[in-house]
Amino acid sequence: MEKCRSREDFLRLRYIPSYHHRDLIPFWFDRALEKAVSIEPEHRYETLQGFLRDLKQPSPEFLKEDPQRPVEKDMLLFWKMLSFVLFGLLIISLLVSASR
Repeated sequence: MEKCRSREDFLRLRYIPSYHHRDLIPFWFDRALEKAVSIEPEHRYETLQGFLRDLKQPSPEFLKEDPQRPVEKDMLLFWKMLSFVLFGLLIISLLVSASR
């Protein structure tokens, strides 16, 4: 943080949720990681034992589902379904044009 001089430098420090890279990582695990690397010292774990405890047995606070994550899954489902419909229309149009 000492090397940050501009707004862009500070924006690069923003936490990127681990499920953006791998969807297999549980949400509660990601919340523990986010708390551990928080820019604000008062939001971080006070001890390493607290962090390890939350990794072994999730805090009830971390078990609450992220409100943004289901929206991402809904959007993914939308694009998958749209792709399936378009692929089906492509196959049908190829079959019709081949039969002529």
